[in-house]
Amino acid sequence: MESRWRSNSLNRTWKSGSNHCNDSPKMAESTSRRISANLSLPRGSTSSVMTLNGRAQGSVISRQMEGLRSPPPEVTMDVPLYQGQLVPVSMVRSFFELSALQWDERVVKFSKFQKKVVLVVNTSTTHPQAAKHFIQLNELIISRGHRGLVVLAFPCNMFGNGEPWNNHEIMNCLRHVRPGCNFKPRFYLMSKICVNGTTGHPVYEYLKQRLPFVNFASQSADDKPKCVPSWSPVMQSDISDNFEKFLINHEGKPVRRLSANVSQSELEHEIDIILKRIPKQVEQVGQVGTPLLHLHRLHP
Repeated sequence: MESRWRSNSLNRTWKSGSNHCNDSPKMAESTSRRISANLSLPRGSTSSVMTLNGRAQGSVISRQMEGLRSPPPEVTMDVPLYQGQLVPVSMVRSFFELSALQWDERVVKFSKFQKKVVLVVNTSTTHPQAAKHFIQLNELIISRGHRGLVVLAFPCNMFGNGEPWNNHEIMNCLRHVRPGCNFKPRFYLMSKICVNGTTGHPVYEYLKQRLPFVNFASQSADDKPKCVPSWSPVMQSDISDNFEKFLINHEGKPVRRLSANVSQSELEHEIDIILKRIPKQVEQVGQVGTPLLHLHRLHP
């Protein structure tokens, strides 16, 4: 897969040269993945790679990093972004060191969710049960948001072209079609991404590496992939369908991976177990999107 360095006055990015999301190049560019972490890269590391700047764009790329001891000659060093900007996913110590784009292209730094429990789910507005799933996500925030639950919903078009719309169309679809009736998501609606293959989002590469298989208790006969994989390479740890779920505890550690068909009652039970482990002295903020006060910040 051909890759190139792209530079401008604000950032330097490692940009994948191909797109497996079946979206237009313009769409792929507008929804490119942005993540951050405060780590350094050892020479010779081989893993999925991410950029270290909340405003940087880039796809996860699995390749040998030995040849990247220094940036290409056409890239200047006027922006100190290369001081540890490329890191293998395996070196990310906490979910809270990552970040991603919201549907409106604003960067969400996950450090704001420290001391909270995070539910990550890939979504589709054309899924047969989409309306039910989105309503249930809102209900989770209504009933448990004040206790420290945050939900991040990542639209994804990798399963039967289940999310063909762009970010703004997805938001309009939620409001007027599924679920409709001026539905307003109480969860974070993130930018449309890929979750598998060489263009998989860094957040999902990290989660799949930490939890490569669905929790056995949440599996069912309906968990088999519903479509022929359109991505490459196909891995055992791949997401199999939309609305598969990851739970991250208050310390930033992924602790549960649940199938797309997990019941709402079982999901609530798993969330409650993790919420109870949050230390009582940690201040809880009920308003969605309001960051907690930290003793230290992982991002500038």
